[in-house]
Amino acid sequence: MRTESVPITDVRGLDLLLETARSLNDGDPFDVVLEQLARAAARAVGHSEAEPGPASVWRLRDSCLVLEAETGEANGSAVAELGLTPELQHALNARRAARLTGSHVPPSLRERYRLRRSDSLAVVPVVAYARPFGLLFVPLEGQPEDFEADLKLLTGMAELGGLALGAAADFDLELRLAVAFELLPQMITGASRTEDAEEAAHLIVSRVGEVPGADRVALFMRGDLKNGLWIKASTHSVEVLRLDVEEGAVGRAARERQIVLVNDGQPWPSRQDSAIAGDCRHLLAVPVTVVDEVIGLVVIGSRQRPFSATDVQIATVLVSALSGLLEGVRLREQLYESRRAMRTFYHGLACAAVTHDARGRVVDANWAAENLTGRPLKQLMKDGIFGADWTMQSESGMNIPMPLRPPESVLKSGRPVQGMRARVAPPGGQPRWLRIDSRPLEEGRRLKWVVTTFFETPAPALNGRRRSTGSAGARVSSAS
Repeated sequence: MRTESVPITDVRGLDLLLETARSLNDGDPFDVVLEQLARAAARAVGHSEAEPGPASVWRLRDSCLVLEAETGEANGSAVAELGLTPELQHALNARRAARLTGSHVPPSLRERYRLRRSDSLAVVPVVAYARPFGLLFVPLEGQPEDFEADLKLLTGMAELGGLALGAAADFDLELRLAVAFELLPQMITGASRTEDAEEAAHLIVSRVGEVPGADRVALFMRGDLKNGLWIKASTHSVEVLRLDVEEGAVGRAARERQIVLVNDGQPWPSRQDSAIAGDCRHLLAVPVTVVDEVIGLVVIGSRQRPFSATDVQIATVLVSALSGLLEGVRLREQLYESRRAMRTFYHGLACAAVTHDARGRVVDANWAAENLTGRPLKQLMKDGIFGADWTMQSESGMNIPMPLRPPESVLKSGRPVQGMRARVAPPGGQPRWLRIDSRPLEEGRRLKWVVTTFFETPAPALNGRRRSTGSAGARVSSAS
């Protein structure tokens, strides 16, 4: 039993309202406001100052109430969700506090708060931005004549709580916007400087995960060598490699090329959604489109706070701003795979291949080039091929001057050399007859590389006989 009555005009009642107003500071986070409101309500009608009773704040979500904050002693485990009974719906619609007794009290709350059939439960609407936010539940004690004063006091606290929740929502929105748009240039700059697509994808995912409310982030990207959308990066382990676009909410976002939002999806009916969501109750899937083609999908999960229309807008702006970057990541990976395949092919060629850059420097050579020239790659990159210290003779026996030797002639003229036969010898090496081809490769109409290929070929015929190659040929010639 309470030791005193607390009418709204009582000094203690005013003190409680003032104390509640002071505790609900403008700028407090959303969860802090909810906890402060529950504590203030419990103190208002509690047993005593030292032992406040139980109180809870519930949020309206679709056709049910979800527990947001609870304080004081209670029986058993917390009730996570309540259905809207006619009495609760009436309190919300009328936006007036009510007192429930007997069978009108939801059974789960009666057991939770150990209420007898004669006990009362205060149900107080909480309104934020002129919209019903939810309900405040507080067990009432004392004499019936005290209850109306208690309801008035709790109504005043709920109104203060609604104002604080509106301010918290504004603050939360400003914080999320500030963080999101502060991270955006960092993501673009950082991902542009990464060396490969994997690193860029992980950087983007980790930065999106820093936005308040984004507890899990996964990025699926289209594979050019493998059909479908494949997991590229995630903040947590995801047991989904390839996205099935025919399954669940996440698959629907990719299939229908539209944003899909699911609040309170647990338990997830789709195994795929469950694997991606992990311990999150809410999912937001945003497709990444380039010219009406889905190249990827960003999935964001939230454990506690459901996604709002503003969250959808923030995510849409972020993904839209990053779509070009994500397409660059995809193309970079495609280029990397192409280059890897090309290098495998290049180094597997039986003929020699040497690549020069636009300045005439050797940047790569395969094993056959090392074998035919008798020089390792490091020496080829240092000294080059077919330079002034090399001998190079035409089929007629004339020395070929430097301006006409590949790759020098290709670098100067930009024209390919095809089917050239020459007797070539590196400094101190044995001469060989080579068939040489050298081609320019352009990028954006500018010379990027010159690729020179060559292989050993029989000496050309001279007076009906094959010209000999190397020192053995010289000995045969002198003997004849």
